[in-house]
Amino acid sequence: MSQLPSNLADWLSYLEQLHPSTIELGLGRLKQVADKLGVPNFSIPVVTVAGTNGKGSTIATLEQIYSDAGYKVGCYTSPHMIRFNERIRLAGNEADDGLICATLARIEAARTNVEGGVSLTYFEFTTLAGLIILSEAELDVVLLEVGLGGRLDAINIADCDLAIVTTIALDHMDYLGHDLEGIAREKAGIMRAGKPALYGDMNPPKAIAEEAALVGAQLQMTGNDFSMQRQSDKSWLWQSGSESIAINQLQLPWQSISLALKASQLLQDCLPLQRDKLATSVAKASLTGRMQTVMQTPQVIVDVAHNPQAAENLQKQLAEQNCQGKTYAVIAMLSDKDRAGSLQFLLDSVDSWYVAGLDMPRGSSSQSMADLLSDLSVADISRCDTVAQAISQVLQQASPQDRVLIFGSFFTVSQAMQYFQQERLA
Repeated sequence: MSQLPSNLADWLSYLEQLHPSTIELGLGRLKQVADKLGVPNFSIPVVTVAGTNGKGSTIATLEQIYSDAGYKVGCYTSPHMIRFNERIRLAGNEADDGLICATLARIEAARTNVEGGVSLTYFEFTTLAGLIILSEAELDVVLLEVGLGGRLDAINIADCDLAIVTTIALDHMDYLGHDLEGIAREKAGIMRAGKPALYGDMNPPKAIAEEAALVGAQLQMTGNDFSMQRQSDKSWLWQSGSESIAINQLQLPWQSISLALKASQLLQDCLPLQRDKLATSVAKASLTGRMQTVMQTPQVIVDVAHNPQAAENLQKQLAEQNCQGKTYAVIAMLSDKDRAGSLQFLLDSVDSWYVAGLDMPRGSSSQSMADLLSDLSVADISRCDTVAQAISQVLQQASPQDRVLIFGSFFTVSQAMQYFQQERLA
């Protein structure tokens, strides 16, 4: 292009139009540009997290642990809820527009100077920018979240010192395969020879251990090498070898907490921690859009659960709460998700449903969501055009003792967060 964008919004708009496909897995094109720039080069520990669910929660827990210990932590996560800058965090602060724009300009210059030219997707371009920013900042540890899969994801151009695969479930099947073993192989592609790797769910697909053995990674798994047990008093006990940590209360899923604790144990030599402080840190760990209460009366909870495994975890967390009144749900989902499989886990937990449409590619209409719930024998359904409209209507209906659950997609939660932000500003 003859003139570069002048601000971050224009840059992001430009990047959305740059490549013919929103998603194109493969590292060849990205490596051409990265090699031209000589990036990324990390001289500090790098932890890469892949998995169907729990990636963000695991990174949030690790960020809390190391920040509390005084380390400068860099994070790259996706997607963002409201601002793009949320994706790149430097010692607890979002990267500013100027730094991001300058980095995008460097990538654009390198991209156009590659012989024959090369096109990058929005995610590839912005992920490379995040990796460059993190590699050039003064940090002590870097935490990277895979976007899709693992083996061919843009994040995987950076070698990691510790690979974490959280869970494996059926999702993004058009890109990753239609069975758990195939999906597991893709996600295990972040493992590196001679480096430790963790798997965080019970009953792992065989492909996890097979891929670890193939590449020569040092795999440890939940249940075999470390564990986390619920105690009779509702507290938790994490154990690994001779070490045990008692935790009174969790805000994030126990699988993510357990993985983060094990990761910190494996990195203890290069990132020393006072182990007796960890229970306090992990109890504080939280993440936007994960079982997050955004309003107290009535209680309004937002959660990005968008597949059956996440919906099942959400149902279990709701069951832990004491709700005196009715439970209302605001639901909007993408059409390529297992919508029926996800909704089934919440049918017994929800008294009244408010369905909304997502006006975007792959977004389900409110009518299709209503029809789906009807097919599942749900009778109390209210149809709304938008998430904001659904929230407005349900809040008029709900009593102080009721609770409202908003879930189904990152986009659903993003729109909900914007609604409540605007309400607070009004």
